[in-house]
Amino acid sequence: PSTNLKSSTTPPSAAFKHTHTHPSIHHPHPAYDYHYDPLSSRMLPLVLRCGGGRFCSTPLLPLLIGTRLRRLRSTSPTGAGSPPESRRHICSTPARSILAWEPSDTDVLQFQREGFLVKPDFLPTPVASRCRERVAPLFAGDFSTSVYPDEWHWRPGLSRDDVTREICNAWKSDHTFASVVLSESVGRVVAKLCGWPGTKIAQDDVFWKPPTAKALGFHRDGDYFDFLKLPPSRSVVAGPGGRDGVGDLLITCWMALDDVYRDGGSLEYVRGSHKWPRTARPVNTLSDGFHAIDDYRAPMLRAAAAAGISDDHVDIVHVEVPAGGVAFHHPWMWHGSGQNKLPDNERRALAIHAIHSECVFAGKVGYTFGRYKHRGSDEMHDDFFPTTFSDGTARPRSPWIGDHCQDAFARAG
Repeated sequence: PSTNLKSSTTPPSAAFKHTHTHPSIHHPHPAYDYHYDPLSSRMLPLVLRCGGGRFCSTPLLPLLIGTRLRRLRSTSPTGAGSPPESRRHICSTPARSILAWEPSDTDVLQFQREGFLVKPDFLPTPVASRCRERVAPLFAGDFSTSVYPDEWHWRPGLSRDDVTREICNAWKSDHTFASVVLSESVGRVVAKLCGWPGTKIAQDDVFWKPPTAKALGFHRDGDYFDFLKLPPSRSVVAGPGGRDGVGDLLITCWMALDDVYRDGGSLEYVRGSHKWPRTARPVNTLSDGFHAIDDYRAPMLRAAAAAGISDDHVDIVHVEVPAGGVAFHHPWMWHGSGQNKLPDNERRALAIHAIHSECVFAGKVGYTFGRYKHRGSDEMHDDFFPTTFSDGTARPRSPWIGDHCQDAFARAG
């Protein structure tokens, strides 16, 4: 990338100390079927190849998840089909949120203008700590729900150590992450920011970028969620990019689980890039894609050039926040992250891709999400796309969530 690129940093509300813990948890690797992974030149446990050089878990997963969730709904809180008491937390009584912030009108206008919004103190410290402690066990295959995640990129002792690790839909596999992803409070904040009557979860991502881990390529989340629409009975006001479709139906909520520093592979945004003219989806190959690419800003710079924007007018913002900080961004916001150059810095994060609660499938649906499309129906079923918040005019919050996990932001009334 050109050295003329402008660059700025999001200042935290106050100085914070560099304190990190390094998990030293070892779990014996379970017995799996294997396949050859060209990224690591090793054999990896049972996963199937999907588009863009990425790997997805077995297509039996929908059956396993659906069966388990139906069992949860069909039994009493203490029935044989419920999770063990040590892992199950029920919030069946009204609760008050401990979330200290909700977006103001000024926040909404800033989000619409710049395409992102950063807050340094979103996740309570104990919640961020609990999630952080679950990252290493999760990547080692310790799934507290006994359900595999949809995607599982990186296994200890098998995969390369210099790549960013990623798990998709940890809410299905881990009660701790589910307590954040499925939180009604988070859903409420998202709905307020987007002007929605309710919020659904499309996907979550747990990222783990250890020291020396390579970059994640610049991309737009909307390119991976181009199968969304609203039914004819619903209408939506044009979003900040002035477009219909995905631009109005998707938002990403990125939460830092560690203190995040610019040289530690911080998240990077291009201010205002959600308003750039749309370009074709970037080629997603091993040399120019998402994981561990050499020139991680190249796709974004090509899009800027196509939009008639010179390198010196590309305004890159580094998101530097303490653990618990959050960044919301628009689906057409160009973003990525560089290499973690700090020798003692683990950069772990949770990202939630939330959608309008009334979304249905549109057109061709890809491999990952197509597994959850019912034959002859465009419904995005709550078993796989949970509704976390409703203002009363949209579909209600998924009733099984209370049996699946605690709300990390709730406290008894």
